Amino acid sequence: LRYTYEEKTLEPVGQQFFLPGGIPITPPLGGTQSEEEDWNEFSPRVGAQYYINDDLMVFGSYARGFKSGGFFGRITSGSNITGFDPEEVETFELGIKSDWWDNRLRLNATLFSSDYTDKQEDIIVADPNGNVDTVVLNASDATMEGLEIEMTALLAEGLTMFLQYGYLDAEYEDFLIEDIPGVPEDGSTLDMRNAPENTFGIGLAYTHSLFSHSAMNYDVNYNWRDEYVTIFNNDPLGQKDSAGFWNANIDYVYKDNLTVSLYGRNLSDERYFRAVLIPPISSFGQWNEPRNYGVTVTYEF
Repeated sequence: LRYTYEEKTLEPVGQQFFLPGGIPITPPLGGTQSEEEDWNEFSPRVGAQYYINDDLMVFGSYARGFKSGGFFGRITSGSNITGFDPEEVETFELGIKSDWWDNRLRLNATLFSSDYTDKQEDIIVADPNGNVDTVVLNASDATMEGLEIEMTALLAEGLTMFLQYGYLDAEYEDFLIEDIPGVPEDGSTLDMRNAPENTFGIGLAYTHSLFSHSAMNYDVNYNWRDEYVTIFNNDPLGQKDSAGFWNANIDYVYKDNLTVSLYGRNLSDERYFRAVLIPPISSFGQWNEPRNYGVTVTYEF
């Protein structure tokens, strides 16, 4: 059982930006005032595990945690200084950890359910001077439920295969937002940001000795993720299609000190961009890295 007491103070400092010739492009930070708030939280956790035999263990746990409250300080108007309370979550887990095939196959699986209260959401809003501010609101309750599976298998001497799968069902329960232009008052039907429903990964790794002092490692893996959204109000610019990525490494290791690695990333050249909207002022996007290759050299003293 953990008890936490937090106290935070915000004292804004104003600044302006000017064009050549002294023409202001942002208004001065007006109406500044100090803000202070405090919170206290209990964070209990209890768990149990039971060994059915030497190779199979089942477990369960309950935990309650929080994400700290505070103030969001990147503002252009002193009137938009707002505080937000801690975000709280209760999580239940049930799972197994197991070894099979004379300890050459490891299989782990976990079911989980997380219930969020007062979930913090950051939203860009227009301020009275025509600029924009970001505010953080305790706007929603939400649930995240899912499954995680991990498998590792030693197929032959030096040859290992891994596989992982994740399923996530993330939904808002109550999501009420008031008096923010361009944002729906009832956001409970919105898709949660950055929460693909399915993720999958598979890979092979092979290692063997070289002479009496060196080793070679070869690794290739494929990671796939489902479609998901990145913008709060589910703007189509933030819709990301499902995508898969191939990566590979060839490593030469000398006496556990020197490693020379030849790598290839995003070998199938999968491209996507992440849009950021700052209405009504601007928008921009950031592209992921294309297919790329390189060499790294690492020496440990």
